[in-house]
Parts: sequence; structure tokens; C-alpha cells
Amino acid sequence: MMNSNEKKAKMIVCYPVIQGNGSKYTATNLADAIKGKYEDLSVALVDLDFKAPYLAGYLSGHDQVHTIDNLIERIDGGFLDEEAVKENMVELKNGVDLLKGTKLKNTYYFISQEHIHQIIEMLKKMYDVVVVAVGNGNDSIGTMVALLEADHVLMVARNDYSNYVVLKDEIRFIKHYAAREDHVRLIFNMFDQHSDLDFQPILSETNVPLVAWISYDVETINNRHIQGGKVSKFLKGRREATPYDELVSTLLMEQESKEK
Repeated sequence: MMNSNEKKAKMIVCYPVIQGNGSKYTATNLADAIKGKYEDLSVALVDLDFKAPYLAGYLSGHDQVHTIDNLIERIDGGFLDEEAVKENMVELKNGVDLLKGTKLKNTYYFISQEHIHQIIEMLKKMYDVVVVAVGNGNDSIGTMVALLEADHVLMVARNDYSNYVVLKDEIRFIKHYAAREDHVRLIFNMFDQHSDLDFQPILSETNVPLVAWISYDVETINNRHIQGGKVSKFLKGRREATPYDELVSTLLMEQESKEK
């Protein structure tokens, strides 16, 4: 892990163009691919979707105690520290640490911009890479703060008509809040190879690159394929390639250069 004197973590935000596109699935797989490619990096997976806080639920259902709510209480009490954060992270079998989502209803009464900012800043000091899943739209404080603090924003879309008609407006919204407009990218999840819709004119006009397209795979529902845990060091060289490997290289080019 990095210490507090070193450069802060790289933060990647997964944003759904339409709710239900699979941004949580994407975030979970992306964190898994990063950990699989760079075993020595510490990776945090964070749920800031307050509307549907079920990130990696299948992988972490055994722990109903540790959630982001415990950190909110610590901040309100004036004593959030690294130990408290670490205590409330759920370690998944692949070595990724998960900060589970809220159990609170009407979160706007309890969770403020400052709460989220403090949690993100603490995670950036503690981890090498922070992957965040957020909800769609500008009515979620978690989404807004995460976009403002992200190094990369990965827009998760499907190549269907519902996504096609809103994509340009969604890109405009993201670029208004993203700290780095040039680090906004698009991924197609559940890619339909038979779709006749051409998204390229929109992407060219808005200068947003399409960086990956992930086909639907029934074996990965609920991220069941991750449940087995990390590949042993003995088998590390034989780790099967995933559709996320090239995406990991794109997002972590700095790390790639260091290893070369």
C-alpha cells in the first residue's frame, strides 16, 4: 500500500448511462481485473450508489455489519481514521477490499458532500486504486462528489435504443462535473452484436472514446466467477484473459510504464 506521503490513489468511477446498465457489475469486474493483473496493488471497491446500494452483494452477503454508514457515524463523531476505514472494509476472496453501500433510507438527511469527500480522501491515502460505482443522474450526492474527484470516468452503456437517445445528454452532464474531460470513456456492457445502431457519430462529436465492449455471459451473473478467489502464485501465469484486461491497461498506463 501507499503511505500518506506518496501520490494519492488513482480513482475510477463507473457511471451508468441508464440505471440498470451494469455499472456495479463493471466496477466489480474491473477491480477484480486490476487485482489480477497487479497483485501487489491494493484495490478498494466502493459503493456510492445510494439509490441501489448492492455492489458486489453476492460476494459480500456474509457480512451485513460493515458498511459506509459506520464511517458516516465516525465522521459525525469527529474521529474518522484509517483504522476505522480498514475495519469497515469487507475483504473479498480475490483480495479486493469492498466498502459496502448504505442501509439508510432518505440518505439526503444523513449523508452530506463533506461525508463523502472525507471518505474518498481517506481511501485515496490508503489504497493504490479506488474503483467507485455510482448511480445515474444529478440527484445523488454520491455521484456528484465522485465525478468531481475522479481521475477516470467510465460511462457504462448498452448499445440499444434507450441508451442511444440519451447518450449525448449524459456525456454533456458527465463532462460538466468531471475533473478531467479528456478522461471520460465509454464501455458497452451486455453488447448486442446484432444491433444496427451507430453510436460512433455521437462519440466522435463529443470526443469520448469507446474502450471496450463486453458480451453477455450467463456464467458471470452476480459475479459468481469471482467467488472462487485469487489464482495462486503458482498458476498466476496461466490466469485466463478477461475482456477487462485491455481496459485495465488503458486506465492504468502509468503503472504499465513503471513495470516496463
